Amino acid sequence: MINIMGYEKNIEKKTIRLKTISPIHIKGKDVDYGQGFVRRDNYSAYAIDHTKLGKYLLSKGKFEIYLEEVDRLINRRKFKKFDFQKFLKDYHLYDIDKPETHRELIDAGVFKGIVGSTNDKQFIRDGMKRPFIPGSSIKGFIRVACIYDHFKNKLFTDFRKFEREIRNYDRWLTERFRFLSVTDSGTLNIQRLKDETVSIVSRNIKNEKLLQAEEGGAKVVEVFGRIKLQTHDARLYEIDEKLFQQYSLKTGKMVSSYTLDKKGKVVIGFTVNERASIRELTIQKVVSLKFKDKEELECFNGETNFDIILNKNNPNFPFKNIEHLLEVLDSFSQKIWKLEAKYLSEITENVDRIGGIKKFYEETRFANARLGFGTGLLGKTPDGILDESMLNDLVNARIKPEKAPPHKRPKSRRMIVSNDFAILPLGWIKMGIKNDT
Repeated sequence: MINIMGYEKNIEKKTIRLKTISPIHIKGKDVDYGQGFVRRDNYSAYAIDHTKLGKYLLSKGKFEIYLEEVDRLINRRKFKKFDFQKFLKDYHLYDIDKPETHRELIDAGVFKGIVGSTNDKQFIRDGMKRPFIPGSSIKGFIRVACIYDHFKNKLFTDFRKFEREIRNYDRWLTERFRFLSVTDSGTLNIQRLKDETVSIVSRNIKNEKLLQAEEGGAKVVEVFGRIKLQTHDARLYEIDEKLFQQYSLKTGKMVSSYTLDKKGKVVIGFTVNERASIRELTIQKVVSLKFKDKEELECFNGETNFDIILNKNNPNFPFKNIEHLLEVLDSFSQKIWKLEAKYLSEITENVDRIGGIKKFYEETRFANARLGFGTGLLGKTPDGILDESMLNDLVNARIKPEKAPPHKRPKSRRMIVSNDFAILPLGWIKMGIKNDT
């Protein structure tokens, strides 16, 4: 006989308050995108239960074929290209125009729900057109944070071993995460939804060759199309326009001494020494930004609640309790916060256009999670992020990069912009146990 009281005693349920730190956008599911969904009609799609799908295909003798196709795409880093609808249609298991095929897959539990179609700019809505934050989005972040927590102190010298271990752990985690439930949020206050201008900000890395003068001297150089004075220790100064005419300045001219203005920023005088020597050729890394592909996205700024239900009957579950789960999220978000700040600090060109977003990351970090569109690395499954060298940094893996420098990816971010000035990132939130935050 099952001890129901003992079983329920190990169930922990907490209501979590979610507060946005920066605007969040979660796209509605596009029924034209086959990965993970199967079209139901012109207005909706079925969401797939992957565990039930495996059992169903096994009963139909198609499971091995399914695994072969999936493995082929995973090996090519193109799992997102897998089209579930096409696969089911090709093997005569599903047809939009044949209701009996719908019913069979529904009865088998493969089709676990119906998702309405929304446009890409609109925040995800339920069947009553009310905006909400899906529990699956929150659980997805918890999953990636859990993977980070497990691997953060491990060292790897072989990429294949690293890849194999993270996939094995991900499979183990899939089974354990049946003991964790995250509900959808309550309906969002529609008055807190606002169109924000979001732009892709790409980062370009190039190397500039600079001539360095001997100690005590300086050299006239051209940097980014402007004539400047470079000292022996690679500092650069603007040159007063009057000096150009007085000395007929050209790039390559050496000076033995110079005088700066009271602010120490502009050269107002110097002594030219034609015989001064060049000590060495140096390379300076230049990181520039480019703003492109603007779009208006409906974003949420505000608070809502959802529930986390943790079944602690499994002794191997990675979290002791919900409070421990939130601690893991905070540790992971701290790492992401630092990586984003580092990403911005390396930019040397167009720095004035990211002042707002740099200030955001210089402030005290209250966020402990990041959700939705525009979060880059975090919005991907482990299979999808294995080829990101940033993941190597996250898990402290010491592996030779597969790509030649510059290899750090992703190379672009989606940021909220105003007049081509990046002012905020997307998706940072604070989660805490309600009445205890």
